[in-house]
Amino acid sequence: MAGKIYTSKISTLSYDYMKDGSFNPTSCLRVAQAIAEEWSISSGFYVRDLMKSGRVVMMVDSVCEFGERGLAYEGYVNGEYWPAPPQGRLIVCNYRFTDSKGGLIFSMVNYYMAVDLKERRALYPEDLSTPLTREFSDEPCPVKNPSFEIVHDLKLTEYEKRVVRRNETDVLGHVNNTCYAPFATDTFTGDDFDRGFSRMVIRFLSELRKGEEMSIMKGEDDKRIVVTGIKPSGKTSFETLFERR
Repeated sequence: MAGKIYTSKISTLSYDYMKDGSFNPTSCLRVAQAIAEEWSISSGFYVRDLMKSGRVVMMVDSVCEFGERGLAYEGYVNGEYWPAPPQGRLIVCNYRFTDSKGGLIFSMVNYYMAVDLKERRALYPEDLSTPLTREFSDEPCPVKNPSFEIVHDLKLTEYEKRVVRRNETDVLGHVNNTCYAPFATDTFTGDDFDRGFSRMVIRFLSELRKGEEMSIMKGEDDKRIVVTGIKPSGKTSFETLFERR
């Protein structure tokens, strides 16, 4: 039996918007996290139970597509969430958010991976001590282009050096996934935000912890902005792609 789509009204009074009515990219992962956490609790999946066995579910890739401009949110959005069958080790979660009249605000697909913290290795979903879900929805992916590939053909230059602060970390002690979009958008100009974005891709490649330093590297052309974080060791911590409207 196909799993149902989980729906919820989510208050948006504390989120940020851009002039064209789109969600500010910094808000998208926070909104998606809100409905995912609500769903997991109602379905009996508790992160704390998983952590007792030394295992966690970590986001590895996120793809977001923005919808119509100038929508009226009336203080809330209608959220829809549904898990899709795993793709190998990747746990796939879909999201769609609309306004009160059904206009698309943004859609998203997030890819997660279960990780054994003690052995530092990726797991298959069936190896978890507590199941993510027993039912997967056959609703198609809401993102037209769910590819998380980022083509590195832009010249990147250092924008700044940045140190991870305590309020950017979560219960695991590493940077929460909702903080990576701001790492990128902090490099944007007012003109970038005025023009707006049609698509955002975030890749989480290696964890960042409190006190760690990274070099924020940026490249752009008329259609794209790419921002990455590079550790002193030369290892890439994250990559982001923003496609302009």
